[in-house]
Parts: sequence; structure tokens; C-alpha cells
Amino acid sequence: MNLKKIAVFLFVFSLLLQPALHAETKDDDVIFVVFGGSRVAFQGVPIPVAYKRILTETNLINPDLVVHTGDLVFGYSDSEEQLKIEYSNMGKLISTMAPKIYFVPGNHDFQNPLTTNYFIGMTGQKKDYFSFDQKGVTFIILNTRVPDQVGEITGQQRKWLESELEKKKEFPSLL
Repeated sequence: MNLKKIAVFLFVFSLLLQPALHAETKDDDVIFVVFGGSRVAFQGVPIPVAYKRILTETNLINPDLVVHTGDLVFGYSDSEEQLKIEYSNMGKLISTMAPKIYFVPGNHDFQNPLTTNYFIGMTGQKKDYFSFDQKGVTFIILNTRVPDQVGEITGQQRKWLESELEKKKEFPSLL
């Protein structure tokens, strides 16, 4: 992505944020931010400035929670040392976030046992699908990148989803 496209994106993003920064909310409103794809395009390059700006803007909004939709790191490497560097760099940035962050693993995060272990180590999340409640709203996080089932919710995850929806049918849910 060239600098002109990044500048246009940041400008439009900042315009979209203006109403959120000045909006009045009720105590029971759930304010949340969703973003992801923070990985670098190629191994060894720095994390984009645009991503750092997204984190800064998110902290300004001060949401109740953040959902990161995966691909924290590039991850496609046979080198554990490279993976350590990538997760260390991302961990430093993520630690600047004020709200609670829920992580959805992407294909770069749960690519193999090594990347899965680093993802779990950084996020503390052992499952690739889960739910949580926030101010009476149930958030349901699913994994649509299961090998040989991309784009599908099947098997154990499907059974779990049906059970969660049944348990929470009286409450609003977000998938």
C-alpha cells in the first residue's frame, strides 16, 4: 500500500471517528471496536504506522472492549527466533491498549503448533472460538479458518454454537 492510500485511509478513518468521540452514551450502551489484520506484509518489515494510529484512535474512543479479528503477526516462518521478534513487537503495541482485547485467531496465528503456542502465550486464549458477556450482550467469536472447512462452522464448534445460542436465547447476541 503506498503512502497516498494510507494517508487517505487515515483521513477518512479520523472523519468517521469524530461522531464517536463526541457521542453521548448511556451507561448500559456497549461501545466496542473491531479491527484486525495487523500483521506486516512481509517478514522483517516494521509494523505499519497506520496500525499504530488505529491503536491510538481506539484508546481515544475508550471503548468497553476491542475484538481483534486475527493475523497479529506475519507468522509464516520456520524460525522460532523470528516468531519471538514478531510477537514481542506486537505485544509491546497491544500493551498500550486500555480496553480489554479479545483475540480471534487468523490463519497466520493458528498456522501450526509453534504459531498457535505463541498466539496463546501472548493472548492467554486457548480456544479459537468462545463467547463472553458485556453489559447484557453476548459476543460469540467463531473460527472460520479451520483447515479443510474454511468459511464453514461444523463439527464440535457448530455444536458449541448451537448450545451457546440456546443458553442465551433471551439475550442479544453478536456473532
